[in-house]
Amino acid sequence: MIEGYVDPEDDGNFINSKFLYREELGTGGDGGIAINTYDLAIFFESLLGGKLISSTSLDQMTTYVDIPSDEQVPELGQFQNGFGIEKYDLPFGTALGHTGLIDGFSSFAFYFPETGNTVILMNNSASLSGVGSQVSILTEILQVIAQ
Repeated sequence: MIEGYVDPEDDGNFINSKFLYREELGTGGDGGIAINTYDLAIFFESLLGGKLISSTSLDQMTTYVDIPSDEQVPELGQFQNGFGIEKYDLPFGTALGHTGLIDGFSSFAFYFPETGNTVILMNNSASLSGVGSQVSILTEILQVIAQ
């Protein structure tokens, strides 16, 4: 089992996060999911490629509305969300997908419909104040792909 690590003081000192997320798992629809990067990529490519659900359902999931300014993620160009699918306007193109964060773990799943590229980033460490370093890693990956 992969263990997560968290930086509770945001000072570069990471500790095992098991004590934090043990109580959170199974508490709601947004609890943890166990999946690998390959399967997550296949899922998003299939879902957004129209192979898993009807076109009517997919259209509903990708009907975007503006999100409140305090919930926006400007670093990722996220100013709109659909119903289960998030939209990211990045310098590399528009990406559809979803992010996930629970104490000690973060994930990003981005599908770029214009190119058919999929980028998955999973990390077993996170600070409690946000996902700044993960966004930096993701940005570097996207810059390489865009070349």
